Amino acid sequence: MIKMSDLLELAQEAAVEKSSPTENAPDLSYIIPELRPFAISIDILIPDPVNAREHDDLNIGVISDSLRQFGQDQLIVAQKQGMIVRKGNGRLLAARKLGWKYIACVTVDESEVSAVARAIADNRASETSKWNNKNLAAMLAAVKKDAPSISLGWSDAQLKAISEGNKNNKKKAEEKKESSPNPSQALNIQKLSFNLVFETKEQQDKWFSWLRKLKDKHGDLPTHAERVCKFIDEQSTA
Repeated sequence: MIKMSDLLELAQEAAVEKSSPTENAPDLSYIIPELRPFAISIDILIPDPVNAREHDDLNIGVISDSLRQFGQDQLIVAQKQGMIVRKGNGRLLAARKLGWKYIACVTVDESEVSAVARAIADNRASETSKWNNKNLAAMLAAVKKDAPSISLGWSDAQLKAISEGNKNNKKKAEEKKESSPNPSQALNIQKLSFNLVFETKEQQDKWFSWLRKLKDKHGDLPTHAERVCKFIDEQSTA
């Protein structure tokens, strides 16, 4: 006969066994949930010893701030042979600076040449893009307004320079637009308009037929007026 005390003891043991994995599980809260299945010990990864991309203290500081605020949301890539990191060396160094024990990583089984080429291509690709200063200034202003405590990698002086630079560019564009005369003003042309009155429909048809012929002959001229003037000039010199 099973005693109630025995059942309670078995239940307690089961509860302990069930809770142990959770209690002993590594802290992956700094990795977004979708990448946690790729988490590995950070100690088995080796920074690229021939990395052509340098990461100074400022760069590592900016990456560290990003990881601290937003967590890891991009996989780093390591060559399976030797577990050498080929993409994400800056993130690896920043993660170690933050004291992370795990990092999300995918390994690629490839030759040394292919691994080096992958690293170079990745770094080069990031170099070929550039900032849209107008959009950047607007986004920075919005973030600083709603979340002033977030670090974005720029100092306050740099943010101010970006904002003022965008305002100055906008002001210059407006001034240039205001100071630029329209074509008629630049050429000092006086615009005239008049109405043609036709006595019969036949006269009207002949007129428009003639305008179409002028357009076919002088299609490089944009207006009827210019084509008519061209016709008059031709008749004068004929």
